Amino acid sequence: MKSFVRMHNVNPGFRTTGLLTAKVALAPARYDSSLKRMMFADELLHRTETLPGVRSAAMAMSLPATSWYRTDIQIEGKPWDSNPRNWPSVQIQSVTPDYFRTLQIPLERGREFTPRDNGAGSPSAVIINESFARRFWPRYPVGENPVGQYLREGADKTDWMPIVGIVADVHEGGLAVEPLPEFYVPWTVHAPQTAYLVARADRDPLQLTDAFEMQLQAVDPNEALSDIETMDAVLESRLGQRRLAMWAVTAFASLALALTVVGIYGVVAYSVTQRTQEVGIRRAPGAQESDIFRIVLGHAVGLALRG
Repeated sequence: MKSFVRMHNVNPGFRTTGLLTAKVALAPARYDSSLKRMMFADELLHRTETLPGVRSAAMAMSLPATSWYRTDIQIEGKPWDSNPRNWPSVQIQSVTPDYFRTLQIPLERGREFTPRDNGAGSPSAVIINESFARRFWPRYPVGENPVGQYLREGADKTDWMPIVGIVADVHEGGLAVEPLPEFYVPWTVHAPQTAYLVARADRDPLQLTDAFEMQLQAVDPNEALSDIETMDAVLESRLGQRRLAMWAVTAFASLALALTVVGIYGVVAYSVTQRTQEVGIRRAPGAQESDIFRIVLGHAVGLALRG
């Protein structure tokens, strides 16, 4: 129970209230290129942001506490093993420019992505989290500044990309998992086939459910949204197994306590019955009820303590 309460008090790294999320899986036959997927995302976000009550919207390759992706990297100027299998592996997240503003992830240094970073053919940029900075620049936040350094994905052989900002850590693996080194790239670098739409609302986010679906139908009537729920519900669902374990342990503990109480009561009651003659003898010379009660209670407490 204490562990469950502590997890509820964990800061996920962003503001969860007021967020509505949805999943969209684009048909490979119609969206067989990054350019088509980028155009789809741009149109859907434009329509979503114009909805009454929507403050901002973004798309991402994954959502915190749902799933995450990893890739190996190289950092310019740092020694690396010649074998790519030994290169460090970190989490990667592909997002549209308003992702940090929508989730309200604090910016610690540098800048966020801009539409220029996300344009087709634009020079790529990278934003890292603080865990990433501390791993590869151990003296962070003092010493050499990670902003302005270059990295690239070893697996995809991308060009060297400048680090333009550092953001706070996000619990991508759920509240029970410590944040890991992670870097963010603009949507244009990795436009995924399956993505998540997230919007911050000024009112109850669930009231936007129908409007979300209408905007998607306006962009492509052959596509559909799934897993439409608030971010609070997403995090709560990931705690379901722990909640079940907590209630199971609590139920068994309560049952054990009840059996213990009944057992001690039975033993003490039997003992008092057996000692009826003794109680009478003690009362004869003047023992008070409180004295008898103290004897019986002392016996019961002794059993409980030894138990």
